[in-house]
Formats: sequence, C-alpha cells, structure tokens
Amino acid sequence: MAKPSKTTKKFQKKHLDGVIKRRKVHRAEQRGKKHRSVIGERTASTKPDNEDVIENMTMDDFLAGGSLAQGDKDEDSEASESDGDAIEEHAADLAGLKAKDPEFYKYLEENDAELLNFGDDDEDEIAADEDIPDESPATIISLAQVDQMAESLANDTTKGFQRLVTAFKNAVTNAEVDESPEVLQKIVTLAVNGVPKFLRRVVPAREGAERVRPPQESKRLSKLTPTIKTFLSSLLHLLDDLSDSAMQRQVLDSLTDLVPYTLSNRRLCRDLVRSTVRIWSSSPEGSTRVSAILVARQFAMTDSALRQLVLRELYTTFVREARAVSTLTIGNITLMKNSAAELYGVDVQDSYALAFNFIRQLAIVLRKAVNDKTEEARRTISSQQFCQSIDFWCTVLARHPATNLDSLIYPLVQVALGAARTVTSPQNFPMRFALVRSLLRLSEACDVFVPLAGLLWDVLDSAEMRRKPKPSTIKPMSMETSVRAKQELLRTSTYHEQLGETTCDLLTEFFAIHASSIAFPELCVPVSIQLKRYVRRCSDAKLARRISALLDRLQANAQLVEHRRKQIDWPKQRQLELAREDTPLGKFLETQRTLQGERRKIMETQ
Repeated sequence: MAKPSKTTKKFQKKHLDGVIKRRKVHRAEQRGKKHRSVIGERTASTKPDNEDVIENMTMDDFLAGGSLAQGDKDEDSEASESDGDAIEEHAADLAGLKAKDPEFYKYLEENDAELLNFGDDDEDEIAADEDIPDESPATIISLAQVDQMAESLANDTTKGFQRLVTAFKNAVTNAEVDESPEVLQKIVTLAVNGVPKFLRRVVPAREGAERVRPPQESKRLSKLTPTIKTFLSSLLHLLDDLSDSAMQRQVLDSLTDLVPYTLSNRRLCRDLVRSTVRIWSSSPEGSTRVSAILVARQFAMTDSALRQLVLRELYTTFVREARAVSTLTIGNITLMKNSAAELYGVDVQDSYALAFNFIRQLAIVLRKAVNDKTEEARRTISSQQFCQSIDFWCTVLARHPATNLDSLIYPLVQVALGAARTVTSPQNFPMRFALVRSLLRLSEACDVFVPLAGLLWDVLDSAEMRRKPKPSTIKPMSMETSVRAKQELLRTSTYHEQLGETTCDLLTEFFAIHASSIAFPELCVPVSIQLKRYVRRCSDAKLARRISALLDRLQANAQLVEHRRKQIDWPKQRQLELAREDTPLGKFLETQRTLQGERRKIMETQ
C-alpha cells in the first residue's frame, strides 16, 4: 500500500472531520427530499379524486369510513418504501467508495463505523427486542421458581422482572412448552396482575387530570424499556388468542394501567387499540365490553393522533356490527352505541372533525340514492347500517349538547329527513319510525324543534292504512329492531295494527317533548285538525279510540299552556315555569310507555 502523501495527512488532520459531518447532514437532507418527492409523485399519480374513490368502494366500506382509513394505510406504506429506497441507495454509495478510495474507506471503518453501518439500527433493535433475557427457552420452570419470581417482583428487582417477562413470553408465544398447565397459568396470572403494580412503583407514570402521560425519563426506565416492550407485545399476543371472557376482562383491566408505558411505540399502540375494539364489539359478556371501552378511553386521553384512531375504530367497528340487528343483538348494539358516544366527548375538537366527515359521507350516500333512483340505491338508504349510523350520530350529539358539536345538528337532521322522504313504500315504514325515534332523542336532548309530525301523518294517510286489512294470525314484527317489513306482512291486520300503534306512540312522544313550550297551542293545531278528520272516516275502532285519547290530551295541554302564558310578562318572560311531567301530555306519555313495556314482554314470550 502506498504511503499517504503530506497533503493527505494535512487534510485528514484539519478538514476530514468537518467533511464527514457535512456529508452526513447533506445525505440526511437528500433522503428527506427524496422521501417527500416520492410521496408527492405517488399521491399525484395514484390517488384518485374523492368522487372516484366513492364510486369504486363498496357501500359497507364507505359507511364505515373506508376512505379515511385507506389514506392512513397508504401513507404508512409509502413512508416505509421510501425509507427502504434511501437505505439501499446509501449502501450502494458506500460500496463504490470502498472500490474507488480504499484508504478513505479504511479510515471511516476506524473512526466512523456508525456511518458504514447505516440501516442496521432497526434490525439490531428488533433483534434486541426478540432476545430472551437471562433465561434459555429450553429451561423448565417449576412452581418454586415462579414463587421466586413473585418475590423478586415484589422487591422491585430488575432481574426478577426480566425473568418473569421471559417466562411469560415463552408461555404465550411458544406452543411447545414443557411446563405443566398449572405452572403456565401461574406465570400468566403473575405477569398480568404483578407487572402493572411493579411498573407503577418503579417507574410511575406522570399524573395528569385530563390526559394520560408517559412516565418521566430516567436511567431505570431506559434500562427497562426493551423488557416492557417485550411484555406488551406478549400481552397483545395473549389478548388476540384468548376466547374466555373472564380472562379477557382480567387482561384488559391490567392493560388499563399499562397504557402510559405503550406511548413510546405507536405501532404497538395501534395494534392494542384494534385488539381492544375487537373484543369490545364481539365479547358475549357485557362486563368484558365495559373493560374494553375503559382501555379505549385511556388511549383516547393520550394525544390527538391516538384519540382520532380510537374514535375512528369505534365507529367503523360499530357500523360493521350493525349490519344485522335483531332482538337478540339489540342489547349489544345499544351498549356499543352508548359507550362509543361517551368517548366522543373526551375532546370535542377532534370529535367534530371526524363527525363532520362521517355525516358528510352519509349525505353523499343519500344524494347518490336520490339521483340514481334505482332499487339498489334505495335499499342502501333503507339498510340497517345507514339507519344505525344516523342513530349513532344522533346519540353522540344528544350526549354532548351545548358544545361545538351543535353545529352538526342541522346537517344530520337534513340527512335523516331526506332519507325518510326518499323511501316512502309501506314496506319501509319501520325505517321511518327508526329515524323518527333518533330525531326525537336528538330534539329532546338538544332542545331543538324538528318537524316530525308530517312524517308520522303520512303513515296514517297512506294507502296501506286506508285499505281494509286482511285477517291474519302471522306473528308481529319488532318495530324497534327492524327497518323493513316482510312481504307477507303487507295488507294484513297484524301490520295494520302495528303501524297505527307505533304512529300514535311516536306522535305522543313528539308532542310531549314540547308540552311545556309557550307555543304549544299553535303547534298542535294543524295536526289536531288532520287527526279529527281521520277519526271520522277511520274504520278501525281501536285505532280511532287511540287517536281520540291523544286528541283529548292535546286539547287539555293546549288549554293549560294558554292559561299559564296569560300570567307571564311577555315578551320579558318567554319560558313557562312548567315541567313536562306535570302536563296532561306528560302524564299520558308515562301511561303509554308502561303499556309499551307490557306489549314488548308479550311479544318476547311469543
């Protein structure tokens, strides 16, 4: 090898370190530029317009917000691909440098080996995470050793924690273990119950009133981080494999305390959120579902990115599960709806952005059905998923009144009213009733007026109700869980009676909401006139009696409001000091709800 020249030695002594640093900075900038250009090119060339995406998606994916989720997946894949290209390009440059300037390459090996080993950091980190500390997989663990692990964990020793995590990982990931079931059960129970307590004592999470925060950085936390990550990955593996509800609940209760220690690994957080939401939607036990939603709430209280992920997963999973609603599943669907709606109040700003996009998607589906005017498009509107989606957002807005979400009430009401008027066949009257119930809940909670009497009057004035029904002994359908009547029910006395009862019940609820309003006498006049005319020509004596009873309560309530508003100082006082329960309509509503409960019990026993 030739001896280096004097100029080369001088350059190495005075300038080489600066040149190496500038090369590192330059290559980092080039990788960043390439990453941004690759994403820009792929976005411009492969990302279709919003309308094209909507046209190419199935209706199930669209209602579940598939376009939003797809954007996240594409961004992750593009980032990973561009990073891989940058690593390969840098490796090729280093190989060329070794051939062209071996002396300089040797100098880099001696003084800057990190630059030559570029791209190996992730692989080393993964390999370190996969290492099993202090224990061989072939070692058979006895009950006495498990007791020693429990004692070491109670004494807050790092080595005892690492040994327990090693044994726990082998127990949940290795299918061919030599330990007895009793030992395995004890290891899993000790890890699930003991590790959260150990971490709270050794590296406690930072306290926060309104958000979950990671633990404070420390030397011990840095030493324990790889082991904590291994434990959480093993816990995720166990959670995905479990089928017993009691064990799922135990793991979820443990995971509630471990959320602050997952925040350093976003991919692990995402996988844990999705696994938790899966159990929330599929577990047969209500207590397990509650434990799952509590874990989801902990993740939602961390930061905006994780919160949006949790809220999006909850809604899309709810829409998928709401495809088939029956008397057997309505309890779980209601639990999912109410629990998810509560989490949308954790941060109203993030909830508003997601709710706006999802309600807009419902409006696009409705617009497509109105423009196409095909049977398939109308079936989409009258599906369980569409109706349950509207009911979900009505529940969200009703649970969080007097917030920024109130600005979404008007567009949501317009979508619901448009869907009810688009599908007008007698077979779809149950769907209209479902939408009316959702809007009644929204109107009562948010104190807004929604004109619903016309939708209910159209049912009474329909051809189905004007025809004389055929006598039938067919079993009545559930008006609370169905959105479409079977063909054999049409024009039967059973369906005719159900339509009349449900319409009267919903009219009673509608007027009872506004029973204490100062404008009630004027509000009930148009409907009262129509109902009186209907009673005179109605051939169904039972339905005529129901409507007459409602008319009597409307008249009595109007007289009470007129008497009370004569005693106030108008226009200084615009509200009546009158509770709904004290009005004739309020008392009548309570009686009707009692009768509804009795009818529901009779239907369930048939």
